[in-house]
Amino acid sequence: MKISALICSMVAGLVIFSDSGLSAPASPENSRFWQVKGDDYPLGAVTVIGRKTWGAEAPIPEGRYWESYPQPLCRHLRRITIHHTHSTYSIHSLQQFHQTMADAKADIAYHYFIDSDGLLYEARPLGFIGSHSERDNTFNVGVVLNGDFQERPPTLAQQKTLHQLLQGLKGLCPGGYEEGLWTHRDRKQLRFPEEMDKQTACPGEHLAQLTDRLGKHYALEMR
Repeated sequence: MKISALICSMVAGLVIFSDSGLSAPASPENSRFWQVKGDDYPLGAVTVIGRKTWGAEAPIPEGRYWESYPQPLCRHLRRITIHHTHSTYSIHSLQQFHQTMADAKADIAYHYFIDSDGLLYEARPLGFIGSHSERDNTFNVGVVLNGDFQERPPTLAQQKTLHQLLQGLKGLCPGGYEEGLWTHRDRKQLRFPEEMDKQTACPGEHLAQLTDRLGKHYALEMR
């Protein structure tokens, strides 16, 4: 897909990237979102690197949580939660880590992974419930940025891709995500207000501030 030149502007301290040649978003009922070995696909102005392209291993569903959403998909996407990886991973090492950790996952916990160069990877297919937020995964799209953003912000390339991804997700499900855009930290505070051992600093202070600005920009305030 050829993407026209991106124009960068500053709006209330937020870097905004616009594109006059956005392609139509993929249909949310396309079977592509339930494929575990799918090709690349466009999501608005950004290309999602598919699991087939990056060479994903198969999910391991036996004894682990692995459940798909029924159609229509958009009815089940009510919020988006932003994370950081804390440590640095490749998409391959992240899958290996999640499938072999003590609390092993069937696959990568998140739906989308943004690396330091701004490349956007399909982690877990969007048609499957994630495993990225304890007792809080149903209706929840998980997005993770590679790195630790407590002391520094994401790269400009990551910020641009996150912006494009949110733009693409909104185009995919207009009127969706009615519960808004959240950080992992805020979801933990909501779900476990009295349990300090459940709390987290994820996605780091800098990415949390960016998430708050993006939520306001896209009218995705937490609800």
